[in-house]
Amino acid sequence: MELDYLNAFLGYGDFRNADFLLLSKHEGANNNLLSSEIKVRTDRFGVEEEYWLDKNNRLNGYWHPDVRQVHKFVNQEAGLSPENVRTAFVVLYPARVLLALEEAFEKNSIENIDNWFKRNEQLKGEYADRYKELLENIYTYNQSTNWKAALAHYQPLPRKSGTWPYSEFNKEKYENVFGKAAKPEDPYILKLKKNREEILANLLKNYPKKVIFSTGNINKEDDTDALREFFRREFNASFDSFNHELRTVFGEYEYNGTKTLIVHTHAFANGGGLKLNELCMITKEIYRRLIKEPTTIVK
Repeated sequence: MELDYLNAFLGYGDFRNADFLLLSKHEGANNNLLSSEIKVRTDRFGVEEEYWLDKNNRLNGYWHPDVRQVHKFVNQEAGLSPENVRTAFVVLYPARVLLALEEAFEKNSIENIDNWFKRNEQLKGEYADRYKELLENIYTYNQSTNWKAALAHYQPLPRKSGTWPYSEFNKEKYENVFGKAAKPEDPYILKLKKNREEILANLLKNYPKKVIFSTGNINKEDDTDALREFFRREFNASFDSFNHELRTVFGEYEYNGTKTLIVHTHAFANGGGLKLNELCMITKEIYRRLIKEPTTIVK
């Protein structure tokens, strides 16, 4: 396994110009095609210098410009025909957030935010059309919103959620290192995490974001999760206490004059993750914080 390249692969979209970074726990993958999943990310994605964080070294971070091509290339690598794949929640849900924020800033109001978080069959007219359009180009260089978005992952090993297909690593040790900063750490996996975090830190220092929306990485009220520790260490970020109503921790930092809002929360939808109504409330809180309006949520 080309672990150095896999660890350097950031994700999808225009990372240099994105205002909104969706940072998930780990990338999903088809475990039955895992060798093809890995080979595509290490050998076919980000081979052009245009998609390197450091133009002199691909191993310092690289990405692919279009998330829609993942399954196509994986199937090609595996010798299979293209197939229709269900759109992932890391596409479906952030698209709603981006569209809701765009309209809120255009109208200087949150009054229409609820319209973006209705069930699919309830989305009508322009709301349905714009949502459908964005699903076709989110996390690409041609995204159809004012704010561009990129999709990255905190952990480097792709896999189906809730599974562990890697015999090379002990699952518990890996998840301790990438999950809870206070847990005993395996030296090799710790080195892997440090390198991964260096790449993420360089990305965010060179190309600051307005909002970092982190999903699936939170340890609820446990203040020792590794990702919070990363933002504190690299950016001196401050975090609120856990918000029980929204099941979220909000944080912020300023780097070289640019302020960044961190939304540190649960995964989307399945398995007890965020539902549309919760995401709607979180989006309203993002807007309030970005315009510095007094918060109305319960802490």
